[in-house]
Amino acid sequence: MLKKLANGELSLKLTFWVFGLLGYFIFFVFTSITHAGVLRYICSAGQTCSQNLILYILTHFIKLMMSGTQSGIMIYLIAHLLLSTSFIFYMYITLAGLWKSAASYEGAAFWAWSAKIIMVCIALLSLKSIF
Repeated sequence: MLKKLANGELSLKLTFWVFGLLGYFIFFVFTSITHAGVLRYICSAGQTCSQNLILYILTHFIKLMMSGTQSGIMIYLIAHLLLSTSFIFYMYITLAGLWKSAASYEGAAFWAWSAKIIMVCIALLSLKSIF
């Protein structure tokens, strides 16, 4: 199914509504949960509550790997990194499929361009739940 999506073989309507909006929403919810879970452990440890997880991971990498007492943060951190990585791949496949599907769309050009613009905006806004 993902191969058909990536090749643009699915209809623009299915690609936009199901794989685009619904798929992005599901990923957004789960990455937001894991992001909030990591922030909860960081803030409860008495550290500065940085909203930028990537910066926090890079600056505290050794401490995070060595700490056996903070296994909760590691579970959320690993889950967040796995979800974020899979979301980026999914986003790429969906946008590529949408572009190809919109190119072969036989309806009004307005709908093809609208779908492209909306999905790019949603993809950029969804990246906020990762970082």
